[in-house]
Amino acid sequence: MDGIRGQTMVEQDIDTCLTPEERRNVAAAYEQLDAAMAGWRDRAEGRQRLDAVLADDFVWFVPTSDPARQARGSKQDYIDYVTVFQHENYQPGSRVEIFAHTAHGNRVATEMLSDIVRKDGSPYRNRYHQLFKFNDKGQVKEYRVYMDSAVIVTDAFAACERAVRAFIAALGSGDARTLKVHVTENFRWLPADGAGGLDVDAVAALVQAAKAKRTLTLEIIPEGLIAEEGVASIEVTSGDGVVHSLVATLQGDRIAGIEEFSGGRSIVDLAA
Repeated sequence: MDGIRGQTMVEQDIDTCLTPEERRNVAAAYEQLDAAMAGWRDRAEGRQRLDAVLADDFVWFVPTSDPARQARGSKQDYIDYVTVFQHENYQPGSRVEIFAHTAHGNRVATEMLSDIVRKDGSPYRNRYHQLFKFNDKGQVKEYRVYMDSAVIVTDAFAACERAVRAFIAALGSGDARTLKVHVTENFRWLPADGAGGLDVDAVAALVQAAKAKRTLTLEIIPEGLIAEEGVASIEVTSGDGVVHSLVATLQGDRIAGIEEFSGGRSIVDLAA
């Protein structure tokens, strides 16, 4: 993960007008970014550098009107986030760049761009405004991050669609081991006939039985997938002339449940 410092000639001129403390704070804001990026490559280095630049009473806050998206945490929460979660989920070579900044007193404001590639190869790009507040020692005591929420929502919808398509492909294989990669431990399938819920092993066994009797090809019909965050409506054909209507609920990137509303036989009853 690369942290790049972009600075215009105007900003360089402005920096000459800053007090020594303000210049120190600007440098510390950049160091927080660079240390976080180092943590994506090497956890130990990131932790050491972040521990030095962040005050013990550091507070991290991502304001939003949506409680599910709001983040607020301590120094340790932030260090864990950048050195564990992002290290495990983002590919090396992703870029984050501060391209503008201003400083006044104990505050530094920056503008930043991200160009991130997740471990699954999907891109994530956003634009941020960041506000840093510093203590008398020049350590960051408060860090606020504002970003383009539309990007987050669109990204969440795309992630939901990817998860659903992967699940339908795994379902068509009839392989329980493959299916389990894409569902939660408490996954339940509610068939269209109102029968009791089925777990992933039962669903896989029924699909395997159906495939043994006939050619079973599960395909999402064109424009048959509407995904939102945490839920998706799916229309699937199974090669028997029936369109199966499904509603999927998700937990993260895994399917937690399927409720079926098919007009004909259930997908899991095609072996009958």
